[in-house]
Amino acid sequence: MSRVSAATAARGPATLARGIGAARRWIKAQFDEISAACGGCLEVSYQTSYVGGTERIPDTTAVVNVLAIQRGTTDPGRYVVMSGEEQGLFGGRHMAQVALDEGWRLQAILNNDMIGNIDGQNGVSDNTIARVFAEGTRADETAQVAARRRVTGGEVDSPSRNPARFIDRLVDVYVPNPDMMMVYRLDRFGRGGHHRPFNDVGFPAVRIMEANEDYRRQHQNIRVEEGVEYGDVIDEVEFDFAAKLTAVNAISLAAMAWAPAPPRNVVLEGAVRPSTTLGWDPVPAERAPNLAGYRVYWRPTDAPQWAWSVFVGDVTTHTLENIVIDNYLFGVASVSEGGYESPVVFPWPIGAYEPLQWLGRDPGPEDH
Repeated sequence: MSRVSAATAARGPATLARGIGAARRWIKAQFDEISAACGGCLEVSYQTSYVGGTERIPDTTAVVNVLAIQRGTTDPGRYVVMSGEEQGLFGGRHMAQVALDEGWRLQAILNNDMIGNIDGQNGVSDNTIARVFAEGTRADETAQVAARRRVTGGEVDSPSRNPARFIDRLVDVYVPNPDMMMVYRLDRFGRGGHHRPFNDVGFPAVRIMEANEDYRRQHQNIRVEEGVEYGDVIDEVEFDFAAKLTAVNAISLAAMAWAPAPPRNVVLEGAVRPSTTLGWDPVPAERAPNLAGYRVYWRPTDAPQWAWSVFVGDVTTHTLENIVIDNYLFGVASVSEGGYESPVVFPWPIGAYEPLQWLGRDPGPEDH
């Protein structure tokens, strides 16, 4: 699987010696240095689009993403994206459209936005908790899919919710603090993040961030008014906490990279009988030479996390005897020979890890 690091989209002329133009050149230089140290393991590039005629960008201006791609060895066409934040989400929209046009098989987008503060403006100071935001009903849902969801459920099993559960489980095992608070929302009230453009077109995307915000540090010019300091300054960054959330990203990227791709076209049946049968398409052998098989999960319909599972081997169907379909929610994960699992996939298009317009076809060539 390929890992993509997308730095904050930058705008402004490249000739500047300071400001955003300088910042993006510094970020690219850092990626280039890392790549040189690992024998050229990163593909570093700029991704440019042009925006104008908006309130924030009235004149036509270059909006530039800085990308660093570490290609997977067995499945280079599958991606996980770890990204920065930007005003207006213009770079995010462009990158999401490129991914859609070029058929990137995006397993997850991990947006990191505000991961360095533990002191809330409400007086709470806590370095033991962080949040992962994940939308409910998928944004590209059709009327047909909505009709199925009304009967079968799935409002809390969107393609973004199950990667959020995946991250939460990993953190419980590998990162003592913080504990991840799963927030069943796309984002905070009245706010936006770099994950949203990917959600908008049907990709699974979540937002990882601090739990306690000081709004005086966000979107503020640096100043002092009536003895109160405003502005996002480095002195207020809690670097130990930022390092913990960086670790959350690292273990999530590693776990998804070492696991096979999630299964596609998961289906479920079991009406008026005392057993439940799941089926799915196998992960192509050329994309998952380390595949050991699949694990079937289920949980009560009101449970936030998967409760039970069984490894069923390298098969494409499995029946859970004496497990009544009406009482639980179900899903399937791929498992590697080393025991690494993909995020769980909820059945039908409701939980598919791809834009609905891709269903029924291979999302894209291997070189994208």
